[in-house]
Amino acid sequence: MADPATIIGLTSSIITFVDFGVKAVRLAKSVRDAHGAAPEVQELERIAGDIRAFSDGIIRRRPAGTALAADEARMVRMATECINLTNELRPLLATLRVRDEAWSKTMEEHDSAISSELRALGQLQRDLGIRYDTRLDSIQGQIVRLVEQTELAAQQEQAARLAQLVQLRECLASFEAERALRRQQSVFIKSLHFPEIHRRWDHIPRADESTNAWLFDPKKTKFLKWLESGRGIFWITGKAGSGKSTLMKFASEHPETERALTRWAKPAKPCAPSFFFWNQGFEMQKSQVGLLQSLIYHIVRSHPAIIPQVCPERLNHERWEIDELKSLLRKILSLPESEFPVKFCFFIDGLDEYSGNEEELVKVLAILEDATYSHVKLCISTRPRIVLDREYKDRRETPLDIQEFTRDDMKTYVQSKLETNNKFRELQATSRPACDRLLRQIADQAQGVWLWVTLVTHDLVHAVNRSENVRTLERILNQFPRDLEAYFAHIIQGIKPNFKEEMAQFFLITVEELQPLPLFAFSLLDREKGDPNYAISARLLPLGDAEVEEVDERWKGRMHNRCGDLLIVDEGRHPTFLLHPVDFLHRTVREFLREFYYEKLQSELPAGSDFKPLVSLCRMMLFLLKSLDPVELRNSASITQLMKIVDELLYYAYEAEKRDPSPEPNQALVAVLDEMDRTNAHHARAMRNHWTHMRDSPTTRGYDEYREGGHCSFLALAVQSRLVKYVRTKLRSDPKRIRKAGRPLLDYALRPRRVTPISMPYHSEREETSIDIDMVRLLLDHGADPNQKVHLNDGRTVWALFLVSCYEMAQRGEAAARLRAVWVRVSELLITSGADMDAWIENDDSHGVRNFSVMTVTGLLESIFGEDEARRLVSLAIDRRAKHQGHRWYSSLWSLWRK
Repeated sequence: MADPATIIGLTSSIITFVDFGVKAVRLAKSVRDAHGAAPEVQELERIAGDIRAFSDGIIRRRPAGTALAADEARMVRMATECINLTNELRPLLATLRVRDEAWSKTMEEHDSAISSELRALGQLQRDLGIRYDTRLDSIQGQIVRLVEQTELAAQQEQAARLAQLVQLRECLASFEAERALRRQQSVFIKSLHFPEIHRRWDHIPRADESTNAWLFDPKKTKFLKWLESGRGIFWITGKAGSGKSTLMKFASEHPETERALTRWAKPAKPCAPSFFFWNQGFEMQKSQVGLLQSLIYHIVRSHPAIIPQVCPERLNHERWEIDELKSLLRKILSLPESEFPVKFCFFIDGLDEYSGNEEELVKVLAILEDATYSHVKLCISTRPRIVLDREYKDRRETPLDIQEFTRDDMKTYVQSKLETNNKFRELQATSRPACDRLLRQIADQAQGVWLWVTLVTHDLVHAVNRSENVRTLERILNQFPRDLEAYFAHIIQGIKPNFKEEMAQFFLITVEELQPLPLFAFSLLDREKGDPNYAISARLLPLGDAEVEEVDERWKGRMHNRCGDLLIVDEGRHPTFLLHPVDFLHRTVREFLREFYYEKLQSELPAGSDFKPLVSLCRMMLFLLKSLDPVELRNSASITQLMKIVDELLYYAYEAEKRDPSPEPNQALVAVLDEMDRTNAHHARAMRNHWTHMRDSPTTRGYDEYREGGHCSFLALAVQSRLVKYVRTKLRSDPKRIRKAGRPLLDYALRPRRVTPISMPYHSEREETSIDIDMVRLLLDHGADPNQKVHLNDGRTVWALFLVSCYEMAQRGEAAARLRAVWVRVSELLITSGADMDAWIENDDSHGVRNFSVMTVTGLLESIFGEDEARRLVSLAIDRRAKHQGHRWYSSLWSLWRK
């Protein structure tokens, strides 16, 4: 029988091995991942050696030739398994063993890695303006202390050092969890950021310290009281150039606003996000997406802790869609006060500068001014607008008309600009009454328009610096145009005659542009003069910043000589391409040029000139496409950049076609479009499908689905873009193009929705509908079949898909009267072309439609157009069938009516 002490020792060692071994190996692996190794590995090997010794002792103590007892045999088997396991673990343990000096070095390296990670997170935090708590800093400090203690404890007992290592492991796990959370939050916030997010704010002049203080005077306005205790909407109104944006900037950043909102929100915290619409700016400065994305960005960068709660999972590369942003904002505003003790005051400037229909803007603002929210209010500014005034007249404070308060401010502003000038003070010393009269006269003549004041003051300061006397200053003021439009005309008339042609070209280009162009684009007009086909013949060659800067430096002076101060060259990068965006001095400049001076600009062009600004813009976009860096197909930003230029070119091409009275296409424009197709095919040469597949498909909406099946084409995109003349040219040259695999061309014409990274002013400026009747007629004339089945959409016909799309839009309230009228005309065209009144629509209720009678052709017609109009369309189909089949009576059609 084996010595009891030996068996007890073996049993204890096995238990210790199992317990300590599992913990130590896990710890060693964890610490090895973080630091390089752990000394507990030596302890594990020591225990394994004890097991071997006890096991060998049992066997040696047995007399020769005698078998082990059953219990002894089981113990030896267990010991053998431990030894075998030790042999299997030894290679792993060897990889975990390091020298003491290596341990110390590795700990230093890990501490450095932690510091580097924190520095990177800190930089990202500063770049995005994220307000984190101090948890990560606290964890870092704790880790550093434990590392120092572990190094000092090198000679301590293993148990004490193990305890310290366990604490270190826990801190490292906490650090990793917090770091991962911070990284997730930062990526989320970065996805909301866009280059133009602060551009409008930065360009609004900061109010002079001595002006706008009246806003907080309770004897003059209700603004301070509203901040402290009011709710709903505080409304600021005024005409163009009256200083609304400057006042809104002043109000939103003033310390008194923060103090008043703090009193209102207590015990919660106040949050005051702002957005400044700018109609002449870039897409994100004038759209719903820009508004919502900016407001959410400002909220979550101040309160990043709510991100996992309101949007736990989101891929970084995904583009924010309007419905997603609306849903996210609703979630944020609906958080219980116990979880998110915050009250919101939104500052939104320039509602009249929104690029879409004002009715759409009202729907978006309804998210913010929900009557159930007692913790949300809005401060808004706008020019007078019929729709907005009517919508909000009962849900706002009495509008504050800015012109009623600015006269004294204007006088103060002029005094601050002139009386700080030494030469003007010299004039005051000899002509005080005349100088005082001059200051009063400026404020009187301004009629509440700050822009006018700043312009005339600029001219007066210019004259004072050249030692002009008071009489000259009076003459400048008296001759200065009394309104902005007259001032703009005055500036244009002052352009030197030899610059007038280029001036006209520049202004005609900027009036038509979809968004501000980079300065380099204007230099391309010189190339166009020498060779109208310059963009077509240009090589695909990326433009470097150094080359662009060299060109731009020359063109800054040329721009000023030809346009005065009416066009401003900004510093920095263009949000889409190249450098130095060129923008109008003020929105009113573009309005003046487009509405009052367009014909005058055209008259400045030489007789017989074939300059067409829209065609020139198409050439510019083509050249810029060829100047892009190689497109990265895995990079959403790279693809978006290309698609922005593509969509801008397609917009200009559509406008050029629409305004050209000739029924035949402009061949120069056809050539540009063809070359764009070839250029983008080169950019996407690594793609298996056509380059148009880089564009995302529209999202499914109920029954309305958009599937390409890998067969999209440039001709299909031209159909979506309503380029009727271009499509006619292509079908004439090859009639077989009407037959396209996958989604039929007629379907693109009837459902022209496409995802674009830039919105087009088709609807907001002219209330145009998306469907072009001429395009539908053209395709039908070339043999398009409304009854063609689309296997990508479960075999539904083109006609059925059109009705489903109309139905979904009508259900969402997106069908204005003008659009419904177009639907009726298109339905007539399709019916007279043989559209099947028995077409299959749907046969299940997976989309939540329980009334199956609706999902028939007749049911959809009635739902979309009403019973009378639907009955007329059905009778039109009956008449057509009767003509083709001997005037037989088709009661089956009428029976469908009541099914």
